[in-house]
Amino acid sequence: MRTRMLSLTFAAALLWLLLPCMADASPAWGLSVFPQEDTPQALTGPGAQEPEVEPVHPGPKDITERIAIYVFLGWLWLSILVLIYALRLKIRESDRLHDFAYFDTDKKTRSKGPDGSQAP
Repeated sequence: MRTRMLSLTFAAALLWLLLPCMADASPAWGLSVFPQEDTPQALTGPGAQEPEVEPVHPGPKDITERIAIYVFLGWLWLSILVLIYALRLKIRESDRLHDFAYFDTDKKTRSKGPDGSQAP
């Protein structure tokens, strides 16, 4: 019941955010369905000049962006290693319980109670 209520709340919030974008003539990301609407008529004429485009160089602009990238990558790998370590601990614990026959349902391996009878 609670999961259904949460999913309905999430769907209502998503619709509340998307309905204004769908009601406009332009889509949410500002891209037009018809590309000829994006360019003004003055630039499409026969004497139109193409605007100069500066080349884009990928990569960080300054040292702080470069450091931020390295910090993010370090945090990412550290979190992956911590999760692998936790998974290994869980596997070791389940192997230990399996060696003690903790998961066995056979009556021979069950421990006896304080009065000497078999535990249920």
